[in-house]
Amino acid sequence: MKQRRRTDIRSYHINSDKIKRELDFAPSHSIEDAVRDLCQAFRDGKLPNSFDDDGYYNVRTMQAIGAK
Repeated sequence: MKQRRRTDIRSYHINSDKIKRELDFAPSHSIEDAVRDLCQAFRDGKLPNSFDDDGYYNVRTMQAIGAK
């Protein structure tokens, strides 16, 4: 895999230790589970028009209601 330079330097790596320690919360599903479920939902047609419907886009939805 070839890596490209990117302008977005944000990191989305997280550590959930504090959530577990402070809130005693541990997720019951993994990221892999979520990706698998999303793929299945797309195959099953459960996300109709998800690439076009503004309801799937926070920015478009906020603009549609006049938020600034």
